[in-house]
This record gives sequence, C-alpha cells and structure tokens, in this order.
Amino acid sequence: MSRQTIVCQLLNLFFSFSIVLFLPSSPIYAGVVINEFLPNPVGDENGEFIEVYNSGDASEDISGWKLDDASDVGSPYTIPSGISISSHGFITFGKPTTKIGLNNDGDIVQLFSKSGDLIDSYDYRSTIEGISIGRSQDGGGEFITCVEVTKGAQNNCPLPTSTPTNTPTNSPTPTNTPTNTPMPTTTPTNTPTKTPTPKPTSTLTPNPTEKKTPMKNQLNESTASGQNGEGEILGAKEGNTASSSVSMERAASRKVFIITFLFIGIGCAGLSLAIVLRKQFFPKG
Repeated sequence: MSRQTIVCQLLNLFFSFSIVLFLPSSPIYAGVVINEFLPNPVGDENGEFIEVYNSGDASEDISGWKLDDASDVGSPYTIPSGISISSHGFITFGKPTTKIGLNNDGDIVQLFSKSGDLIDSYDYRSTIEGISIGRSQDGGGEFITCVEVTKGAQNNCPLPTSTPTNTPTNSPTPTNTPTNTPMPTTTPTNTPTKTPTPKPTSTLTPNPTEKKTPMKNQLNESTASGQNGEGEILGAKEGNTASSSVSMERAASRKVFIITFLFIGIGCAGLSLAIVLRKQFFPKG
C-alpha cells in the first residue's frame, strides 16, 4: 500500500468522525406512533379522533408534542404537560379537544415531537363512513381500512389475504425409451443331399433261334452245331452274369460313398449349429 493511499484513508476517517461529533443531537422516539384515526364518523363530526400508541418497553412523556393535519386553517394541537403514555399503551385525542378536522376526501395526519421533529404521518386519499384507518398491527405494520373502530384498544385491521392463483404447470412430455429388440438368430437348415438313383443294368436276353427240321444228311451237323450253339449260349449267359455282378458291386460302392458323404454333411451342419448356439448363449467376456 502506498503512502498516498494511507494518507487519504486517514483523512476520510477524520472527516467522518468530525461529521458525527458536530451533528445536532435529537431524541429518538421510535416507539410512539400514530396507530388509528377516524376521519369520517357516522353522524356528528365530533366523533373524529386520533389514537397514539407506544410500542416501547418504557413509558414515554409526550408533553409538548403536537398533532396536526395538512390544512393551513387553525393551529396544531399541543399535548398538555404531564401527559405520559405507558409501555404498549394507547391515548386518543378527539376533535372536541384538538379542534382538528380531518377531511373525508383525503388529508394528512401528523405527529411532531416537542422540538418540532416529525415523528409519524400518514397521507390518506379516501374514507368510508363509520370505518377507521389503522395499522395492521399495533405500533407497526402498514395503514389499512379497519374492520371495526377500536378506539383506545387493540386494532382490528387485518391485511387482506391474497387468493393464490392456480398456475398451470407444464407436465413433462414423456420420452420414448427405446427397447432393445433382440436380433433374430438364423438357424442353419440342413439341405438334403440328393441321392443319385442307380441306373438299372440291362441284362442281355438271348434271342431264340429258329430251329429248322434237319434233313437226314444234316442231322449230325445240326447236332454238332447244336452242341456248339449251346456252348455259345452258356458262354453268353456266363458273360452276362459276370457283368451283372460287377454292376452290383459298383452300385454298392456308390451307396457306401453316398451314405458316408451324407453323414459327413450332417456332422458339419451339427458342428456349425453348436458353434452358433454357443456364441448366442455363452458369449465371451
């Protein structure tokens, strides 16, 4: 902090204390206030009054204090000597005593201390016949039209209760929470393997030979040729039987191969299905 700043702060403190010391002292009357008044009584105007209340914890001497209105007509009323108001006590001053006429269409009620300081005042704009104006609570609160006249007693001037207005509240719009739909798992279907149909093997059927009635000279030849023919037919039959057995062996081998291939395909399909099901129901991690 610089030296110049320190000097400025000291000067400010000095002037502040000087102002406080040389101010004129005046008494504080925070407890004595105007509490209720009736500007528009029913019938006779002499029913007007001004009520003073002491909210302090000690009695207060109000000798020489003054009551007045805003009119320039007449002089303010000076409270006689020897008048004190007790703690939380009331004193009322009627129009026959004060000669103060409060206007029905608006006026100012004023209370001054003995030294002429304004202690309390209230500026009203309208009146209701037979209804007083007072504080919502004795010695405090705001001025309001009273329910009834309570001269020299506790005020009955409650504040109006405001009716709460029902403000519609905006209902939150529900948000659609997405639902996790499980993805369908494709189950592999076993494609049937085409089994080749074995081709039927043709069996050679010997064509019957026409027999001619042999002549005498040709009997031996026919006999010999017949023997030879039978040998040829038997040879043909034996050849056809051998080829037929070979075809049957080949067909059996094809059946074994096809059945083996079919079992291998079924095994592969089952293994694939087992892997898919394991991944679906037993995921890693």
